[in-house]
Amino acid sequence: MVKIYEKNWIDEWYESKKQKEDYYKLGKKIIKNFYEDFSKNPPDILKIENSLALEMPFNLKIGDYALFGVIDRIDQTKNGPVIIDYKTGQSKDRLDFENKEQLLIYQIASQEIFKIKPKELTYYYLEDGKKTSFLGDEKDIQEQKKKIVEEIEQIKNSQFGATPGWHCGFCDFKDICDFAQRN
Repeated sequence: MVKIYEKNWIDEWYESKKQKEDYYKLGKKIIKNFYEDFSKNPPDILKIENSLALEMPFNLKIGDYALFGVIDRIDQTKNGPVIIDYKTGQSKDRLDFENKEQLLIYQIASQEIFKIKPKELTYYYLEDGKKTSFLGDEKDIQEQKKKIVEEIEQIKNSQFGATPGWHCGFCDFKDICDFAQRN
């Protein structure tokens, strides 16, 4: 695994040599830890139409709109199917609605497209190996569908209000935006 990582490592786009080295080391650590965990606790990956449920693409119709996505993994456990989404950022012990959105979309897709009713939705944080799980209820699902339609309609109507935050430092418009957060 490490040899594959080393062979495919792209050493461009980093702000500094130190950042590049730090990410390279972190990547090796993540791969080793993931492989160790995967070897000790191999998942029972669900099969859908004789294929493992890995990188499962979907086109989900919500209202008049179609939403494309890819589910990282679906496992079969003794309690039922579990949708897994890998994350590279810092783990979270508690999730607010905004942090749940991606997995809620996957829950909707698994139910409506694959006819699979998950028993759990799990973010797997690769950096520290922690997992945070939940399951959306009917209210969450309806709220998520409503939000998707609202956001698509805002995009269609070119309603792009400023959303200042930490990401302002990376925005192409930071030098001309009246709302940009500056350090």
